Parts: sequence; C-alpha cells; structure tokens
Amino acid sequence: MRLFLFIVFFVLFSSAYAQQQKHPAKLLAELQSPKSDSVEVELLHKLGQYYQREHYDSALYYLNRGLAIANKTGMTRQKARFLFTKSKVISYQGNYRQSIDTIKEAIEFYRKLNDSIGLADGFNSIGVNYYNLSEYDSCKMVWLKCKSIYKQTNDSTGMATTFSNLGVVNYVQGQAEEALKNFIKSLEIRKKIEDKHGLASNYMKIALIYDNKLDEPQKAYEYLINAVALYEDEQNELGKAKALTNLSLIYEQLDSLQAHRASIHKAREIAERIGNLRLLGTIYYNIGQDFQNKNNYDSTLVYYYKTLDIYKNLGQKRELTGVYFNMGEVFYNLSDYETARAYFKSSLDIAREINVISSQVPALQYLAKIFERKGDFKKAYAYHQKYAKAKDTLAEKEKTERLETLEARFEGEQKAQRIKILEKQKQLDKTKLARTSSTKNLILVIAGLIFIFSLLLYQKYRQKTSLNKQLSDRNQEVKEKNKEISKQAEHLKRFNHLLVEKNRLIEKNKVKLEEENQKKDKVFSIIGHDLRSPMSSLHTSLNLLKSKKVSPERKDHLISLMDSDINSAINLLENLLMWAKRLEGKLSTNFKKQLLNPVASQAIRSLEGMARNKNIEINADIDKEIKAYFDEQMIATVVRNLLSNAIKFSPERSQIKISMIEYSNFVKISVLDQGVGMDKSDIDKILHASNFHSTAGTQKEKGSGLGLQLCKDFVTQHCGSFSIESKPDRGTIVSFTLPKKHLS
Repeated sequence: MRLFLFIVFFVLFSSAYAQQQKHPAKLLAELQSPKSDSVEVELLHKLGQYYQREHYDSALYYLNRGLAIANKTGMTRQKARFLFTKSKVISYQGNYRQSIDTIKEAIEFYRKLNDSIGLADGFNSIGVNYYNLSEYDSCKMVWLKCKSIYKQTNDSTGMATTFSNLGVVNYVQGQAEEALKNFIKSLEIRKKIEDKHGLASNYMKIALIYDNKLDEPQKAYEYLINAVALYEDEQNELGKAKALTNLSLIYEQLDSLQAHRASIHKAREIAERIGNLRLLGTIYYNIGQDFQNKNNYDSTLVYYYKTLDIYKNLGQKRELTGVYFNMGEVFYNLSDYETARAYFKSSLDIAREINVISSQVPALQYLAKIFERKGDFKKAYAYHQKYAKAKDTLAEKEKTERLETLEARFEGEQKAQRIKILEKQKQLDKTKLARTSSTKNLILVIAGLIFIFSLLLYQKYRQKTSLNKQLSDRNQEVKEKNKEISKQAEHLKRFNHLLVEKNRLIEKNKVKLEEENQKKDKVFSIIGHDLRSPMSSLHTSLNLLKSKKVSPERKDHLISLMDSDINSAINLLENLLMWAKRLEGKLSTNFKKQLLNPVASQAIRSLEGMARNKNIEINADIDKEIKAYFDEQMIATVVRNLLSNAIKFSPERSQIKISMIEYSNFVKISVLDQGVGMDKSDIDKILHASNFHSTAGTQKEKGSGLGLQLCKDFVTQHCGSFSIESKPDRGTIVSFTLPKKHLS
C-alpha cells in the first residue's frame, strides 16, 4: 500500500495562515466600532481568512460582507483580495469551476492595478483547480506562466510554491525523477525564507517519493513525522489530517498496526469535523483497503461506496480509477465475475481518458482473466494482447525516464567539468594581468605624447567648429519643427484614444440595453402567454358553472381549480409588479430589524389553497423569536415564491418544510420539498444564466422563471447568499441567508 498525494497549492497560503494570530473574538470586538471603512474591510478579510479552511459558511459571510463595502466605496485592491480569498473557500467546497470563474474576476482587478504578484497568485490558483479537475496539461501551462512572473518579481514564496506544484504534476504523469528535482528546489527556498507551512507540505511530497519510488518507508516516516510536528505547531488541522493519513500507511508497512489504526481514525475524525470531502474520500479509501487486506469484504465495500460517491461528486478521475479497480478485485475474489468486469472496465475507461498507462495494465490483465474464466477465449485473447501492449508501453516509458535521468546526470557532470576549466582559465588571466603591470609606465609616457598631439588637433578642431556652427543652427531649427509635428501627432493619438474609449462605452451600454430589452420582452411574453393561461382556465370554469349542468362533485372540483388559477395569476402579477418596479428603480424599501415568523406564516396562509389542491402538507420549523434585518415586502416575495415553486414541483400527498437556523451574524432560511428535483445543469441555469429558466410542474403547471430571478436579486440586495441543493427524484433544498443587523 503506497502513500497518497496531498497538496497545499495556493500561493501565499502559508503566509496568510501564519498571520492569523488574533483570535476571532478579538477581531469581532474590534469590528463593533471600526474607525473607518478601510479598517472594517481589513477586519472582515481577516475573519474570512480565519474561517476559510474549515467553517465555509462563516468565511463566505464575512467575505461577502467585506466585498459589498469594497464595491460601495470603490476599493479596487480590496475587491480583488476578497474575490481571491473567496475563490479558495469555494475550491475547498469542491466547486472547482465556480472557483476558476471567481479568480478570473479578481485577475481583472489585478490587471487594472498592474499588480504582477496578484496576477501570478491568481493564475496559480487557477492551476490548482485545473489539477483538481485532472486537467494536468492546462495546470502545467498556467504554472509555467506563474514561474516566469515570480522570477521577474523576485518572489521567493511564489517560486517555491510553483516548483512544488510542478513536481506534483510531474509525479501524477509518471515523471518521478523530475518531480523530486522540483520538490527539492522548493524545499531549499522554503528553508531560506523559514516557511513552516510550506516546509510541511514539501516534507509530505518528498516522503511520497521515498515510499512510492525509492521503496524506503523508514525515510518516508522521518519526513512525515516532521510534517505532523510542523502542522501541529501551526494549529493547521487540515494539514495534520493529511499527514496522519499518509503516516498511517507507513505504520502499516512497518508492521505497527496499532499506530496505523490510531493515525487513520484520528485523521478521519478531523476530516469529518472540518467537512473536507477530498480528504475524507482518501481516508475512507485507505480504511477500505485495510479491510480488503483482511478479506473483510462487506466492510471493504461499505467504505469503497462512500469513497466512490465523494470522488464522483468532486470529479476526481485519477482517484476513481483506483477505487473502481479495487472494487473489481473484491468482486473477483467473491467470484462475482460480471460485477467485477463492470468495475474493471470503468477503471480502464477513465485511465484511458486521463492517459495513465500504469492504471490500464492491471485492469486489462484482470479483464483477460475474467473472460478466460467465463469461457469467452476470443475476448480473453483480445484483452491479453491489449494487456501485453500496455505493459510493453509502460516498460518503454519507464526505460525512457531512466535514460532521461542518466542523461541529466551526465549533463550535470559535464557542467562541473566546464566550471573547473573556467576556474583554471581565470587563474591564467590573473597571471597575465600581473605580467602586464610593468608596461603601465610605458603606456603613461605614450599617453603624454598623445595629449600634446591632441592639443594641436584641438586648434584645428576649433576652426572646424566655427564653420559647423551655422550648420548646427540650421539643424536646431529643423529639430524645433519636428518637435511641433510630434506634439501634434501626440494630440491626435490622445484624441483617437478618447474616441476608442467612448466607442467602448457605447458598445457596453448597447449590450446592457439589449439585455434589458430581452428581459422586458420576456416580461411582455409572460403577460401575453403565462397570464392568459390561468385567465382562460377561469373563463372556461365560469362558463361550466353558468351552464348549471354540473354535479355537486364536479362543481367543487371546478371551484378548487378556479382557486388555484386565481392564486397563480395573483402570484404572477405580484412578481411582474415587483420586477417592473425593480427595473424602473421605483421599488421602495424599508430595511429594519424585525421578526421573520409573521412573514413566513403569511406566505404559508396565502398558499394553503394551492397546497390543499395537491394534498400537500406544509410544516414550519420556525422559532417565533428569530429576528433579522430585512425589507418585509422583498422577503415576503422571496418566501412566497420558494413555497410556490416547492408546491409546483411536489407530487400529491407529499410534505414541504420551511425552517430557520440562527447563527451569530445571520439567519439561514430553507425550503425543503420531496419533489422531482433537478440536475446540476438546471441548477447552473437558475443560478448563473441571465435569462429566465422554467419547467413544468408535476401537474403540468406552467411557470415563467421570473420568481426565482426576483428571489436571487432581492437576497443579493440584503448582502445574503442564495443556494440550491438538489438531485433528480430526491427533492430540493433552496436556502438563503439574511443579516441580523444593518451592514454598513
């Protein structure tokens, strides 16, 4: 069993972490009465940094609050810092694409500031996310760009981090020798600048090489013990958990089983406490391997299934190849060859996708064995040929790497020889210089004669000067005219620049106007189509009632339908009114600290008829004393729309729950349903698209998508967050947060 690769990538993580010396209680006390906006922004950023690794909701709360102040006061550098730190928190949550988008926003501000270090740090973080997405060529390209910037700016910390990151990519691509070189370069820089956090990270990576490539577990153990000590000194629980996980595997190789179990369970407790899914997946995988080695296959599969869910959600393709392969081995040993074949095939497909030959070889070998056992010798032979070819390719690759290593060593020896030759040449030059000292006096005499001769030449030179003066005056006149022409050209250049800037502004306003026109067109479409539908239904129901040819049961049903149509029309009209006011800037607001229960209760009462038509029960888990700082009209619209959507997408005889959780600085409101749910693409369309997105309900109820757009806009105006958690056929949880007090 070999060590897993754990990396702390982000540049300046170590310095940021080390600077967090103040306890959050002290920072919060200072935040109660800040001396200025700049002081308040700095305190909020420190709080966001303090919570960024473990308490994601708290970190995002403080960072969003600081970002709102920075936007309001025009603090460009602070906006870049807040976006950069926010991207790290999002990455820790496993949302790598969203993290990249957030970093790109920060990079644009760094470009405006002409901040090379900020640009390099931003590119470095983008590379981290590409690595987590297994897009190794992309992250390598970005990090080489970072290396160039750090070298130009003499940034030692940035150089150390980039060497370390490049080493990681070298390792996962099978270039162990190149990886070790980069790790050692990073280690030497970290020691010079006394970067404890970076040293701990490098110790872990070097231990990885010693265990996986050099087969020296005792040496790996020494490096990991140093890493654990440094992480404990820093109170860095995430780093400590990673080091303990790798240390548990070394203990197992050294036959220290009790120490092995203690280390892995301690790491699991930390990972579960801080909620780091990537680390937790690795720990579950290691525990599963431990059970597999003991032939306890039931427990093995429990942990492998947990690992599989995490790696799928995070999109960790390289790690998935190992899990699928091990699960294939388990089912192979249980003689369930068909299930084993499926898992080996999944491992092989992903290994081919990410071009990892070392993972393809064992999967092909097992597939050949399975078809041989099933009596399908044709497929067995085909897979055996593929296995042999992949094995030869891997051997050739390893041979090439060894040759490259020998070549590098040979070049190093040649360089040493060249240095010796140059030193000897330098000594000879010194000897020659000593010999020439005796000729200095002769040179001085010759110089004196030259001086006398120069005086004679000077006489003639003065005569020439008087003749050339007239020509010089003429040349001066020409230069003055050239200056005037240059000034006029500069004025034209500036004028052209102003024209270009104005054209840009016009184009930007044009795009904005087109977007607003699209939204207005959508609103008119809603008025012409979505509002007509319930009105037409009402008209039909009224005509049936007027005919007096309906039974009492049919009459009750028609009245129920009319009630539902009226509620739908009212809800749509209210949303249209709010949207129109928002677009025209005429939406009056009254923000104040007030109870949330009356708003939620009123929303539930207004939708009771709609819920009753589908036999849906709405349960409210609300503390009547919870208060928040909000505008009643806006938040009533948000809650009503979320409940209406939950009813729309819930089946009959299901339940909907609205809950509120109070935190120190904000309140989280959630609406949970047991409805049809949605996939990630639908969630992205709702959260990120500029146009309205809607789908039909469980009883073909039509929607406009306007309600959710209003919800997002209103929550943003409250400096709150808006999120959706859902999977198809598993229901949906829509949550938003409100501050407990006024955010200046």
